Amino acid sequence: MVAHTKDEMSEDDADRFRKQAEEARRQAEQSISQLDKEAWLKIAVEWLKLAQSVDDRRDKR
Repeated sequence: MVAHTKDEMSEDDADRFRKQAEEARRQAEQSISQLDKEAWLKIAVEWLKLAQSVDDRRDKR
């Protein structure tokens, strides 16, 4: 894995973040505990925020 600064994030990074969000949503669906489900959904939201920030930076270029 290559470390990037925020300004160097690419479309590949945004796609990877969205895949991570989808995996977190799947984990939430499979969770038995409500607490675990909520935690996985919060993680999914954070991954989506990261993906959106990459998109926003790319759109400003």
